[in-house]
Amino acid sequence: MQKTMKDSHREFRFFATYETASWIEAAASDPDSFDEVPWEFNEIAECLGKFSKSSILHRYIYSALYVEKHREYRKIRDPTQADDIDGFRKAFNDYSIALKDDKSFAPDDTSAVPEDLSEYARQEWGDHYEECDYFFRWFLFHETSFEALWDKITDEVFHLLFANRGFLFTFNKSLAAYLEHNTDRIPPKYRNKGGRVKRSKYIPSWTKKAVFFRDRGRCVHCLRDLSGLLSTDRDIHYDHMVPLNLWGVNDPCNLQLLCQECNLTKSDNKASTGIRYEEWW
Repeated sequence: MQKTMKDSHREFRFFATYETASWIEAAASDPDSFDEVPWEFNEIAECLGKFSKSSILHRYIYSALYVEKHREYRKIRDPTQADDIDGFRKAFNDYSIALKDDKSFAPDDTSAVPEDLSEYARQEWGDHYEECDYFFRWFLFHETSFEALWDKITDEVFHLLFANRGFLFTFNKSLAAYLEHNTDRIPPKYRNKGGRVKRSKYIPSWTKKAVFFRDRGRCVHCLRDLSGLLSTDRDIHYDHMVPLNLWGVNDPCNLQLLCQECNLTKSDNKASTGIRYEEWW
């Protein structure tokens, strides 16, 4: 049977994606913003020590969305917020995300706390549900659907920001500053004697492929061609923008393409990246 080529394309709808990317970019410059990430979940903390397709940036975006949207929606005071609700209904439909039947939503019964309320929402709002306005109660009723929407937005925001090395550099410097003062966030099995992240024994091929194509097969510092199309005497180096020695992490978002000369010049005591991009025309 003939094998079919794997389709690596995905449909993006870009609902609130650029707006979200903008405030994620601003928030990521503050090391304290990493406190919002639920490090107690092992699968999140392990992203610091090993390369994961669900990168630490994915986790950061989703956590920021989760916390910020709960706070934002809590402040909405309009009795019905019909326009907002209609907008969300359209977004859920566009992303093929199912909603619960509103017939079971009792907006006037402020004691009817949804049974499937998340642990975060239950701790934050469960005892104050009767004080919540209509829109926030509608949001809590459909919280699971909103979580699915935030997953979609997270993937789209990541798609935009992974292409921006300047942002990734800022993000990784902030994360490094955070980890330097919160070394317990790094799982013990990934720490070296100095408490920093150990170097990974290998970089997965999917990570190399993503970084290579993002950086267009060129050294991000000197722009030397590393594709092998124009020259075969170039060694490719997958370099940590923020070195592990400076509290960097083993994450796809912390890697960049360098030639051998630029990598040896950079050393493991300097964080840097290139900010030159090829113009479209």
